[in-house]
Amino acid sequence: MILIPINLFYVNYFHFNIAEEDTKVCNRMVVIHAWVKSIITVGLLTLTSIGLWSLILGALIGISLALLYGCFSIDQKGWVAGLPSKQVSVSLVRYAGHFYLAGLFGQLQKTGTSLLAVAYLLPAQLAFLSQALGLGQLLNKLVDPVSTICFPVSVDQTRK
Repeated sequence: MILIPINLFYVNYFHFNIAEEDTKVCNRMVVIHAWVKSIITVGLLTLTSIGLWSLILGALIGISLALLYGCFSIDQKGWVAGLPSKQVSVSLVRYAGHFYLAGLFGQLQKTGTSLLAVAYLLPAQLAFLSQALGLGQLLNKLVDPVSTICFPVSVDQTRK
């Protein structure tokens, strides 16, 4: 249950660094998350008998370390503490709203497809649908990094 808010902060810091056009930090966050999660999960599975808990601990520690790296790598030179600004808040909502809406609609689409498939398809047909959905998710993983990098640049270009 604690993984959900940590994942939310991870995504927020990841997108903050994308907005700052600091792709090195974003790439390092992804690598830290993947490597630490893999090493801890495999290590605990082979060296201990805690079973499923090794997967949970690997995911929790991996994303936590990546989040800490993302937090402490933000360049804070020239920042001035200030009062909340309506202009800054509106610009943050304009920028982040598209990511959150796309994620929400994507999750609704996945859930809706699964619900309809279970209701109307035979088990053999479900297997083919599962393979097709897996292919679609693979294609989405190829497009997501490009849109994550290009979207802040396109938002920045529309302001000029």
